[in-house]
Amino acid sequence: MGARLQQMQQSAVTEATASHRAKSERLVSQCCLASFLSFLTFAVSASSSQHDTGMTIGESQYQPAVDLNAVLHAALLSNSLEWGLPWVAQYLRFLSHDPYAYSSQRVQQVLHKLRSLHRCAVLLPQSAAFGPVALCLRSVLDDHLEQIADLMSQRQALMLLGRP
Repeated sequence: MGARLQQMQQSAVTEATASHRAKSERLVSQCCLASFLSFLTFAVSASSSQHDTGMTIGESQYQPAVDLNAVLHAALLSNSLEWGLPWVAQYLRFLSHDPYAYSSQRVQQVLHKLRSLHRCAVLLPQSAAFGPVALCLRSVLDDHLEQIADLMSQRQALMLLGRP
């Protein structure tokens, strides 16, 4: 009986480990895809000749390839912020390369929502619900907000120099 119990415990640990490994691999894959899409959306489009020839879409009409508000909203509704938040943060990784995208109303809405999530009670260390997942999400938000703060200070410096 004891041997059977040990075998059952070992298989449960193995299954849990395999499940955690699969979830981790899925999350890493999603973040890699988001980084690649970010590169294509912001870095490649910003370096294209369209920006130089004046054929760009105006700031207020900028349409991101992915509806980031919908992604965050769905993650919040399904209580699966650990899947949506890292993806959105990675998708915005190359935002600094495209000043038109950064200035767009849709991107500004997403950035505002991310700042408000940073103050969300569940992600505050003093919360009773704060655990390993919340710690990881908090660190993703901290990293993202630090990057955005750097971007904002760079943009302000360029504006002082008279550059867009």
